[in-house]
Amino acid sequence: MISIEKITKTYPGRRAGEPTIALQDVSLEIQKQEFVVAVGPSGCGKTTLLNLLAGFEEPSQGSIHFDGRVLRGPGAERVVVFQQPTLYPWLAVRDNIALGLKLKKLRPIDWERVDYFIEMMGLQGFAKHSPYQLSGGMQQRVAIARALIVEPAVLLMDEPFGALDAQTRNDMQEFLLNLWERIKATIFFITHDVEEAILLADRVVVMTAHPGRIASEITVTLPRPRTWNMILSEEFLDLKRQVLEILRPDLTPLTSITQNG
Repeated sequence: MISIEKITKTYPGRRAGEPTIALQDVSLEIQKQEFVVAVGPSGCGKTTLLNLLAGFEEPSQGSIHFDGRVLRGPGAERVVVFQQPTLYPWLAVRDNIALGLKLKKLRPIDWERVDYFIEMMGLQGFAKHSPYQLSGGMQQRVAIARALIVEPAVLLMDEPFGALDAQTRNDMQEFLLNLWERIKATIFFITHDVEEAILLADRVVVMTAHPGRIASEITVTLPRPRTWNMILSEEFLDLKRQVLEILRPDLTPLTSITQNG
């Protein structure tokens, strides 16, 4: 479905300085209905890779193919869910979700479909609420509904739970797991949280620090459907050890922080 072929992304240096290489020689295949999670330290190019897949930016070298066609620019078949919900504060929940259909110029609005997604997201009773009246997790559910209502081929998720408190984050992870079981969408999700990556993914893409490269791809063999209590299983802990061992060279030791800080 998506084929990333030897892409490099370079940004010009500031004040005629050396250019910044955000990604270098990255290749990746994402199959239909696969849940792929990229994990890595800050500055490893995760968001840059997602922006390239969304068509917000173009690679400096290499190419990205979607269903055999070279990907150029944003497209309705790819929808992004950002870390912040980016809801319109003057619109009620129902209208924020319907906005996805309006932007795709699907008129008249299928309000039955909107109400179906409100129910799917567990937002019954909140259809007429404004975003400020919702919790962070509920706001993100509205954003996900707005993305899914247009039936995208690929859902791109940029650390969507990163701004939430720990308990809400756990709840949203289970919510997304249950949702994926229902819709089986193709998802590319980025995070810096190793446990989140393993819990959600069919395959974890481990990225190195600057410049961003793919260090390893790990198939997650945990059975589905999954629940959050799986993080205590031996199989989960073994996968976590594998990922952390790959990331270890990129992690700043506490001793060096103490000595230099």
